Amino acid sequence: MFIPKNAIQMEKAKTKKQKQRNLMRERKCFLRWNNTSIEPKKEENLQLKHYHEQMQAHKGHDQFLNSYESDVADESHSDQNANFQKQLIPHAETKPHGPYKRSNKPHLIPDHFQDSFADVWDPVSSTDSALFWHIPKNGGTTLADILTHCVGLITASNIGASEGHGNENELMVRTYRDKGKYVNVDTASIPGLKHAKEVGLASSGLADFIVMHRLHEGSELFDPQYKGRVFAIFRNPVHRAVSMFYYLQNAKWEPTFDPSLTGMTLLEYANSRKVEENWVTRFLVNKPTGRLLDEHVDEAKQVMRNKIIVGLLDKMHDSLIRFELYFNWWELNKQRGDAGRMLQCQQNHARTAQNKVSHPIPDRNDPAYQRLLQLNWADMKLFKYAEKLFEEQAVFVENMDASIDEE
Repeated sequence: MFIPKNAIQMEKAKTKKQKQRNLMRERKCFLRWNNTSIEPKKEENLQLKHYHEQMQAHKGHDQFLNSYESDVADESHSDQNANFQKQLIPHAETKPHGPYKRSNKPHLIPDHFQDSFADVWDPVSSTDSALFWHIPKNGGTTLADILTHCVGLITASNIGASEGHGNENELMVRTYRDKGKYVNVDTASIPGLKHAKEVGLASSGLADFIVMHRLHEGSELFDPQYKGRVFAIFRNPVHRAVSMFYYLQNAKWEPTFDPSLTGMTLLEYANSRKVEENWVTRFLVNKPTGRLLDEHVDEAKQVMRNKIIVGLLDKMHDSLIRFELYFNWWELNKQRGDAGRMLQCQQNHARTAQNKVSHPIPDRNDPAYQRLLQLNWADMKLFKYAEKLFEEQAVFVENMDASIDEE
C-alpha cells in the first residue's frame, strides 16, 4: 500500500509531539510536588528524560527509583517536607501496563459485598468509609498505628470500646493515653459489629477509617448509600504462618495463647492440627471449614479485583503512599503543613515494627516451608494475584495525580 510522504512526516511529528507532552507532564508533576517554578530548565529536562527512558526500558522499580532520586537531589530542598514530596513522586508516577480491568465474573461476588462495598475504580465519595481489612500478622497493627498517630486519622477498631465504652448508645470520639483518637465501638468482634450497626457508625462519618477482620459480618455496617471502601495488606502466606507460629509461642496476653506451642518446632507445628491454613481465602469466601476448591479461589480473586485496594507487606512504604493518595490523606496533611512530621513519624513506626521481627524464615527447600506451602496453596495463589493487582492498581493513583495536574 502506498503511503504519501507527507502523511509519514505528519505521523512522525505527531509521535514526537506526544513524547514531548509526556515528558512535560512528568516534569510538571516533579516541580508541582516540590513547589518549584515551571520555567523551562535544560538540566531538569535532561534529568526527567533520563527517568522517562529508564521507565520505558522496563528497568526494576528500585533501580530506576534510586537513580532518579539521586539525579534530582537538591541540597537547597533538604527539609523534611521537601524530602517527603520527592520520595512520593516516583510512586505516584508508576505506570501500569494498560487500563485496570474489571472483573469478568461479577456474579461470583456475593450480593451483600456488591451492596456494601464500593468498586475500587469508582470515585471516592464523601459518604464512603475507608475500611481496613486487617489480616493477622500482615503488618496490620503497624499500618493502623501509622494511620492513627502519624496521619492523624480517627480510628474505629476495638480500642475505643475499652474501659466499658463499647456499649454506649451515643457515638463519640475519645482521645486515649497514646494520643490517638478512637470512636467508642468494637469492630473486632461480632457483637461489637452488631452494636456498631445499631448506632449507625458508617452513616455517622465519625471514623476516618474502620478496622476489622470479618468482612462478611462487617458488611452489614454499610448499605448502597454509605459504602465501605476496602483496603488491605497482603503477605506471602508461608511467611505469615511462620510469623503466627512464633507469635503464638510468646503471646501470653492473647486469648488464643497455647503453652503447648512453646516446646514445638516449626515442622511439628506445620504437621499439627493447631496450624492455620488458607486464612485469607476462607475469610474472603466465608468458608471457615471444609475443603477449598479452585472455584473458591476464583471467587476470592473477583472480590479482590473489584473491591479491595491492595497493599503488600514487602512494599509497605509504597503501599502506604498508595493508600494516602487514594483516600486523599496525603493532600490533607500537605495542606496542614504536616508532611514532614508525618514522614518522620511513619519512618519511626516502620523501624520499630521491623525491629520486632526476630524469627527466621526457613529456606524454600526446608520441609517446614514445603509443608506450610502445601497447606496454604489457595492463599499462595491469592498472594501472587495480589502482587499482580498491586502493579495494575497504580493506575488509580496516576489518574488522580493527572486530574490534579489538569486543574
